[in-house]
Amino acid sequence: MNDSIPNDTAEEIKRLLHLVDNGEVLGATRQLGIIGECLVTLARSGAPNPSLREAANSLVRHIAETRGQSSQAVLNGTKIMAAPAIDPTPHALSVSVESAVESFLGSMLGWMSSLRANSAKLLLPYTTFLAYDYSSTVSFAMADLRRAGKDVVVYVPEARSLGGGAKYLGDWEDTGITVHFIPDASLGWALDKCDAALVGAETLSTEGGCYNTIGSKLAASEAQRSRVPFYVLSILLKTDLETMGGEKLIPSLDFTSTAFFDPKPMVRGASIHGNFPDLDYTPPGLITAIVTEQGILQPQEIAGAFRSLDMVGGATRG
Repeated sequence: MNDSIPNDTAEEIKRLLHLVDNGEVLGATRQLGIIGECLVTLARSGAPNPSLREAANSLVRHIAETRGQSSQAVLNGTKIMAAPAIDPTPHALSVSVESAVESFLGSMLGWMSSLRANSAKLLLPYTTFLAYDYSSTVSFAMADLRRAGKDVVVYVPEARSLGGGAKYLGDWEDTGITVHFIPDASLGWALDKCDAALVGAETLSTEGGCYNTIGSKLAASEAQRSRVPFYVLSILLKTDLETMGGEKLIPSLDFTSTAFFDPKPMVRGASIHGNFPDLDYTPPGLITAIVTEQGILQPQEIAGAFRSLDMVGGATRG
């Protein structure tokens, strides 16, 4: 970070970003809250405007090269919050950054509230769900149904690429939700017992498909086989207008470096490769509907709905 940024500010931003970079905090909504905190910390540092702009640009580049590779919402939201800092005009002072962060996070809370209300309306007739991989939106939806008095049963296959199933268990502590925590290999068996399958989204494509943790497409295919509706729960901010089916650059993970292998497996005289894609793409033909803050939409309606957002502007394009 620029030398004009105080050391304590740089260290605090580094600490906050580590929570996002290492996956300690999951869910785009929560991660954007942390990134907003980074920007506010930067704005309050007393750094001169040129240094503030340089540091904000550096933060946006870091997100674009890391978490933004998987999550369009995190990238879009970061660009919106950082826009006043990287605006080259003289009026873009640090106070504008705080205002932009506050305004954006407030809008996002409103979007999430509307999304949760729409999810509750759609899911109320169902009782038994499959929730594949961790999504804070799906987590809230299940808890909301339980608070409404529903007897909620959720099958949670452990997505072994990142351990994204177990993270639901902490969220649902003391809720009364009945959870069947199962290996992802038994996903098909579980779907035969479910009324609906749910996932969140890392990115929505222009055509209304869904990029999400590897295995999501398998869940959608198995849901279709079981004649179970497959719903994506997502705010529209996750839309990438430049992405059609299969065109997004997807980062790779190394399975032999995950917590499932400690230490990393070694076989004498053999070369072991554990690389696999972080995400897969569920095409719109496998998606029953996408639940958004603007309502329950068909995949082909996503691009138009995203363009109608008041806050889109240039910050979310490219």
